[in-house]
Amino acid sequence: MDRRQFLATQAGVISSLAIFPAISAQSADFADMFEAMRGRQLPGQIDEIRLSSKGAVPAGLSGDFFKNGPALPQGYLRQNGHLFDGDGFIQRFRISPLGVNFTGRFVETSKYKAEQEHDDLFRQSFSTVWPDSPMIRSTDEINTGNTSIRQIGDQTMALWEAGSPHEIDPQTLETKGVVSFGEGLEGLPFSAHPKRDPAGGWWNFGQIVWHNKLVLYQLDDAGRQIKHALISTPHPGMIHDFAVTERFLIFVIPPFIWSEENIGPLTSFLDAHDWKKTAMTEILVIDKNDLTIARRYQSKASFVFHFANAFDDKNGYVHLDICRYETPRVVTNSLRWDGHSKNKHVDDTSLLTRLTLKKSSSEVDLETLTTAAVEFPRLPDDLQTRSEHRCLTLGIDTATSLFRSVLIVNSDTGSVQTYDMGPDSHADEHMFVRDADTGRLWVLGVYADLVTKTTKFHILDAENKAGGPVFIADLPYIMPSALHGDFVPHA
Repeated sequence: MDRRQFLATQAGVISSLAIFPAISAQSADFADMFEAMRGRQLPGQIDEIRLSSKGAVPAGLSGDFFKNGPALPQGYLRQNGHLFDGDGFIQRFRISPLGVNFTGRFVETSKYKAEQEHDDLFRQSFSTVWPDSPMIRSTDEINTGNTSIRQIGDQTMALWEAGSPHEIDPQTLETKGVVSFGEGLEGLPFSAHPKRDPAGGWWNFGQIVWHNKLVLYQLDDAGRQIKHALISTPHPGMIHDFAVTERFLIFVIPPFIWSEENIGPLTSFLDAHDWKKTAMTEILVIDKNDLTIARRYQSKASFVFHFANAFDDKNGYVHLDICRYETPRVVTNSLRWDGHSKNKHVDDTSLLTRLTLKKSSSEVDLETLTTAAVEFPRLPDDLQTRSEHRCLTLGIDTATSLFRSVLIVNSDTGSVQTYDMGPDSHADEHMFVRDADTGRLWVLGVYADLVTKTTKFHILDAENKAGGPVFIADLPYIMPSALHGDFVPHA
């Protein structure tokens, strides 16, 4: 029996792959979690299982809660160097009045299939170039499909920053192939954060850093292209997310700049970036009607992954809420498997901050909305609108860097509702889901319990989170952290 045959016989023994070192109560931190998860490997597919549970699923919450995040396939000798290097692994929590079933499967990208044949990692990734990594002809050759999963029209798609979406069968989680949004757009990047427009349809972008360009996409509700455009950016800074208001698309471009001069034989995409701490953050405001740059702004140097709400006001100002970091240390240091330090840095965490872009000048006002360190913001119905004041986030324990609490922040008043999962918990992104029967908002999410070594799916009442879960289900092992997800109601 060769190694691959042996490993195949182990594919169903998931619990044996999920054993964590003993982590005592009050002792866990992000470094402990990283060290525990670094060697964690998953089989190609986890067969569907029913989860043990307590409480009752609200009657109007029948649907599939999808999550996507990086993972390491089973049997490889090499390990990823950074959280963002892993291959996309789709997790599905199928929710019904009877309870919750779980299944999972890798996104079968070109990279994943080539490395399965090779029996180890060898293609380039976000932070790693191996000595035997081949030259790439397109970014889809290193596309991990590991960042998000969204349904647009009738297509469920695994998304990554720099390449094509991959369509996923929502029933089997099988990868059906790459998705293109029109002739001539094949292989162009389609980012992990497509945005719904309050007026209908979708917007998204793709960044082509080596040409210092952004591709802009407008799609209808069915996911068909309405129009697209190519615009130049002031510099090739790392862009993960953007905002959509009634009139504009807004892009914040940190001075974390990719440079061709940094490229060497073993230089990764991440390591080709420099942090220009004395430079300015550039902000572009794009007119949605003609996809041209309507306004330009500059603000002090900062780094951002995620946007919360955004809206225009009657004075022509644009208001933009972001999770703002002082530096990009979170991506350059904290999320490397071998680079996370137990010495905490204040600039490793982000604060929810409002940027106000004035109509008649390039001036930008910054206002911190809450002193709590937060990340992974989500809005009700995932719509950025003038009337929306609630933002769902994960609260960061600054002593450990674990995402241990769920917060709803009122961006008008600064008030915060909190549900604390405990000091040895680490949560994935949570999201609002609207009850199909009553319209009531619930909060759905998953977190790892580092003491019991289980993954917990829970449902919270958005109006009474402090009361704790109305429903909780246990997966008897810890899954790797996912990044972003979607909820698709059952018909």
